[in-house]
Amino acid sequence: MSATSIIPTPDPTSVAWSLYIDSQSFNLTNVKGEAMTLSLDRLNNYFYASTVQAIFQAFILGFGAMLFIVLIALTHRERRRQPIYLLNLISLFLITFRAIVNLIIATASYRGVGQIFLGGRAQYGPGTWAPSVISGLLQPFLYSTILASLILQIHVVFGSEPLTRRTLTIVLTVAAVVLVVLVTTFAVYQTIIQFKSISMPRWLFKVIRIYFVVFVGITCLIFLYKLAMAIRRRKRMGQPANPLQIFFVFSCQSLVVPLVIYIVDLNDIPRPDLTLGHLAQIFLICSLPLSTLWASSESQSQLKMPVAPNASQDTTTDSRSWRSKWSWWMKRHEDPALQNSMHSSNFSEDLEKAPSYHDEKRQEEEQTKAT
Repeated sequence: MSATSIIPTPDPTSVAWSLYIDSQSFNLTNVKGEAMTLSLDRLNNYFYASTVQAIFQAFILGFGAMLFIVLIALTHRERRRQPIYLLNLISLFLITFRAIVNLIIATASYRGVGQIFLGGRAQYGPGTWAPSVISGLLQPFLYSTILASLILQIHVVFGSEPLTRRTLTIVLTVAAVVLVVLVTTFAVYQTIIQFKSISMPRWLFKVIRIYFVVFVGITCLIFLYKLAMAIRRRKRMGQPANPLQIFFVFSCQSLVVPLVIYIVDLNDIPRPDLTLGHLAQIFLICSLPLSTLWASSESQSQLKMPVAPNASQDTTTDSRSWRSKWSWWMKRHEDPALQNSMHSSNFSEDLEKAPSYHDEKRQEEEQTKAT
């Protein structure tokens, strides 16, 4: 609170007095011996953001580990050797392992008020910052597996269009390499900051966020374009797509949900000190196996496009099916032997003429005696 602000009258039932109590400021001494003013609002925001991020990491750990186990258990042995499957599996492993490391950081003793706000961290050795270093160095590998999986899926989707496939693969690969270089630079800065006081370029993190959202957005638009083409193709063939299937592909297999979370995170919603990037990343990685299924099925449907039958083919097929249905009835009336065989008395005669079990037993005994 500023010195010129008016202090309200103490009253336990007053809203103004409660707000004043909740936002009080106090002075502390930092590691340089300088006076530093902290407010309760700032501390509350810090504890709130730390708690929410810990909840996000716990959700990422549970969700990622579950999908990792399910993907290994339910995937066929032949598909486990495919590059897309391996990339998706590595992405799940990396984000799950990073969640474990981030939870270790969130519960560490150096996350206190004195260590974060006042800089009192001289009592910790270099090995204390190993989890932070590991978490930062995992970022380039995680981004590499995600981008490689998306590029391979685009490569598979355009299997029937070689020129478009080659062009998109080259362009997206170059864009992915640039993004990985930026992420690696950011990870190196994060590692150096743990041991040496340097200033990181403020624009670097913002550029990485916008760059990655644009990349995911382009991939999402490509998947939605292929979905629209698939719906149009099915409609021409007289096989309209199921609305529930369209909704599932649109929401889960076309990366729409993680893209929306990324866009919300760019606009600092719900608050600037709370980032949704890790939450969007786990939804993106968990959507990769689903988008892989969509990409492979779309590629197979393009290679196997059935031709819609015309009117003459329909009448011919119907007449043939009608003849095949009633051919046995026509043959029965034309053939007297077949007509007699359908009579119930003939069935009884066949049963009477059939050898019984005792007759077969008697014949076997006679053959045994003869030998």
